[in-house]
Amino acid sequence: MNRIFASVLLCTLLLVVLAFTTACGGHSKQIGTCLACPEEQAVYATSNSGQVLTFPFPLGTQLGTATSTAGPANSTGILVSGGIVYVSDPGNSAIRAYSINNQEPILSPASFGPFAVGASPGPMALFGQTLYVASSAGEIFAFTVNSDGSLTSLAGSPFAAGMGLSHLAVANFTNANFLYAANSDDPNGSISGFTINSDGSLTPVVGSPFQTVPNGGPEGLNVSEGNVLYVALKNTNAVAGSASMPMAR
Repeated sequence: MNRIFASVLLCTLLLVVLAFTTACGGHSKQIGTCLACPEEQAVYATSNSGQVLTFPFPLGTQLGTATSTAGPANSTGILVSGGIVYVSDPGNSAIRAYSINNQEPILSPASFGPFAVGASPGPMALFGQTLYVASSAGEIFAFTVNSDGSLTSLAGSPFAAGMGLSHLAVANFTNANFLYAANSDDPNGSISGFTINSDGSLTPVVGSPFQTVPNGGPEGLNVSEGNVLYVALKNTNAVAGSASMPMAR
């Protein structure tokens, strides 16, 4: 197994998994980056108690008082796209969908769904019109996002990854795009790498999975603007990074 990550030790690493997303006029944005239509901004969060919380974010600087919508408990996946909020439902092995009211940042159950996943779903990632869902079975389920926001299972899904999938990250290059998956229960602390094909299907990169630190417990993933893949290692209080991104050769 190839070892491609250099470990950077920290005195303390506080790994906080945030399930926050902002929506602006129905378009997906990362927190703090939506600069247009501030009156429609909102931050959405899952909870342990079976609620999806909506925090108004009118000025882009301070969260307002949250309103709640009944949803799945203990969800670790939330994603906004095209005026729809998708939330993983681990208790029912499904993805649930909620519609955003564009006049007020509140949610209501969508007219479609839930969408079955063959195992307990977790974090999600979006590339183009394909939604990817990490599952407890070590597989990545893929769905095509239809024009109305409903989901259709992609041919070939699910795609095998590694043990205890926890997080997904997408990297975009000029001539290729990649999806990375953290295999948190793999004793080798590995990251699986996939080429994203034109139809949204996944092909494992040669040499995948890639080892970080033995028993590191990789969880959080982030791809920087300099094409460096950083991985939070929960068991070693460390962050590992790949500066060369060999998956993109």
